This record gives sequence, C-alpha cells and structure tokens, in this order.
Amino acid sequence: MKTNKFYKWLIESPMVYYLYNRGSIIYGLNTKESDIDFLVVVDPEFTLPEEFNEYKTKGYDHRDILYNVFIDNCDFIFFTTNEWFPKVTHGDVVAWECACLPKKFIHKEHVKLMMTTNPLQLRKDVDDYLELYYIVAANHFQNKEFDQWKKQLWDIIKYIKLTNQIIENHKIIDFKEANSEYKQLVENDCEDEAIILKLWLDLIKEPMGLLHKSTDGMLKKEKEKKIIQNEKK
Repeated sequence: MKTNKFYKWLIESPMVYYLYNRGSIIYGLNTKESDIDFLVVVDPEFTLPEEFNEYKTKGYDHRDILYNVFIDNCDFIFFTTNEWFPKVTHGDVVAWECACLPKKFIHKEHVKLMMTTNPLQLRKDVDDYLELYYIVAANHFQNKEFDQWKKQLWDIIKYIKLTNQIIENHKIIDFKEANSEYKQLVENDCEDEAIILKLWLDLIKEPMGLLHKSTDGMLKKEKEKKIIQNEKK
C-alpha cells in the first residue's frame, strides 16, 4: 500500500520531527469507513518527495497548515516547526492533544512537548474558537452538509471540555469525555436547525459554565488591572 511506503518515509526522514494520530481514532469514534488522521511537524526546509506530490490536497481554509496529503484513506496535515512551536508555547489545545496522547498514538516525537497551563489564555482561545467554528458550522448547514454541521457543533463542545480538563488537571486525562455529545449531536438524524441548535445550547451549557467558573475571577482581575493602568496614563 502507498500509505505504508509514505508512513515509512515519514518515520525515517530526518526532516520529520513529530508524527501523531489525530481525529476520531484518539476519541474511540472511528469506524471501518473513517479516515485515519495524522499530524506531522517538519523542518521549515521540508519538501515532499515528487512521488507523493499527486496526493497533496487543498488544506482547510481555517487552518494555518503547510498542506494536506491524502493517501489510502489516511489524511496527513503538515506544520513546519515555525508554525507548530508557537502553538506549543501559546498552549493551543491542538498541541495539548498531542502532548497528552497515549503512546500508541505517538509515532515519532523528537522531544517531549513541554506545555504550560494558562487558564485565562485558554478561556480567550475558547471565545475565539466559538466564533470561528460556529461560522464554519453555519456554512456547512447552508450547504446542506448536515453531518459536517453537527460534527462542527460537537467539536466546539469537545474543545471546551478538553480546555476544562487542562485547567483542572494540567493535562488531558480523558479523550472520550465528549463522546456522549457526539452520539446526541452527530448521530442525530434530525436536520431541523432550530431543534439541533436548542440541543447544542443545552449540551454546551454545563462545560461552558465550568469554564466561566474557573476563569471569571482571573478575567475580572485582568480588566481591573487594565483600568488602573489606563488611569495612571
């Protein structure tokens, strides 16, 4: 299989520093029909061998990735170290996911990712993520891509739940925590926008409430500090 050849090349290439599983497989939601998702971190000077160029695909517009390679039902997204390590330093949830993966999902790791917990920044990231992914979800609905629409809504809840785990435990301890929402949202046959959004709002209420409870005090202090600094000016 081409995948085996490509995977072996990635493992052996000195320009490839990290290779992780991503997506449904790490949440226990994969089926026989599911793509197998990988995240690859490469040297800034990395170039894809010509024999694999035909498998490059257009990356998602909302991801700052180098490119996608889709081959034999395996989807590889590529970041350069210049794109990836700012995510690690920032404490991006995608980086947290990789840092907390069980060993069976870590195929190559140059050095262990060292993450720091910044609850207030995580809260702000959630706010940004909510706005962006809700727009993406709405676009899927308008295009009658109902499965993708509902999956995007579930992704938002999953993101918030992971954020809460990071704040509370300084790591992700349970990747499958949001699976019940997956069944209720993504596997829901209903295509009525009002009904699904009402369900989504009910499901998101508890994790969002926990996030606010753990960060509202920090957010208030930050605002007070800015007010004092502005008064001194």
